Amino acid sequence: MATYVRHEQCGYYPYPPCYSGKAMGLERSTCHHRLNHPAALQGARVSWLISALLFSVVPAFAGNNSIGLEIANDREADDFSESKDVKYQIDGAHTFDNGVILAGSFQYTDPARGGKDSQNVEATIGYRLLLGQVFSVVGSSGIGARFSGSDDVFAYYVLKVGADLRMTDRVTWNAIGYRYRNAFDTDNDYDTPQLSTGLSFKVDHANSVSTKFYRSWKDGNPDETGLALGFKHEF
Repeated sequence: MATYVRHEQCGYYPYPPCYSGKAMGLERSTCHHRLNHPAALQGARVSWLISALLFSVVPAFAGNNSIGLEIANDREADDFSESKDVKYQIDGAHTFDNGVILAGSFQYTDPARGGKDSQNVEATIGYRLLLGQVFSVVGSSGIGARFSGSDDVFAYYVLKVGADLRMTDRVTWNAIGYRYRNAFDTDNDYDTPQLSTGLSFKVDHANSVSTKFYRSWKDGNPDETGLALGFKHEF
């Protein structure tokens, strides 16, 4: 007949009875029944679940970084032979593994025929959604500031959406890109949407070049047509 002995360390009645390390002449004692205690087992399960969740979330916060440089030449909307200005832009982004994109940019505009130069600073947050192996859509929103001399500074908001089609391992058609941009204070006259299309060419695993053709409007009227050349490095 089984004999149940209450263990003084864990308070349970194991069979067969266990003997603590102290009873065996050891300085420290460890009770194996404590490890099999229902509460201990439940705690272990909870700890395992928390650890699994943490390790499943960590990859989402990884990702890759990129820096880019773009040079764009704005031409007159009704006369492509006439240069309007040249824009130099440097940008950086971090793309998380879950598709979230944090980005920022600085753009300098140099007028072709005199006038004041201007600068734009932007910060955006976006998301890229993969639809199969070759097609993706991306959208973002953010805020920016435009500077044109010390007395002409205002804030604006920007919304962007685009669709990309990977044609080969090296070539991607940036099929369509749309930007809506306007000042928070509409008196600043900055309603400047843009529609674009282009191609990206992957040079190697870290570097790519791109071309873009775009058309911009201001207050509903055609404002400029342009070409851009870009370079991006990922790390």
